[in-house]
Amino acid sequence: MIDLNGTWQIASTDCAFQPECEVPCTVFYALEKAGHWGEHDVFYRENNRTCLDIANREFVFQRTFQLGADFLKPPHKICLEADGLDTLAEIKINDRSVARVENMFVRWRFEVGEFLQPGENNIDIHFGNGVAE
Repeated sequence: MIDLNGTWQIASTDCAFQPECEVPCTVFYALEKAGHWGEHDVFYRENNRTCLDIANREFVFQRTFQLGADFLKPPHKICLEADGLDTLAEIKINDRSVARVENMFVRWRFEVGEFLQPGENNIDIHFGNGVAE
């Protein structure tokens, strides 16, 4: 098993926001940790007024991970499990689409062996604009 929790790069697709975060997390938590609202949190005074502008964007969570050649040898069935992907998201591994999801309250499981390679791999999760869609 490979645990993909840990540090992920996060960026809005317009590059206005580019925090880093320890996953599991949310965009708002990552922005709070990056100091977006100063020394206070999103709920301090009028800080929450910026939330709609932030929620009205698309974000990509990205990280790389390493796999040894032995990990990919048959007869292994390699699955990606994802919990709590809120709400509209596309998962890509090595620039190839693995799945599109539309429900945060489902534990997703996808066979991904065909998308992986020995050495460095890249996973992107593109979160659509949940406000506009």
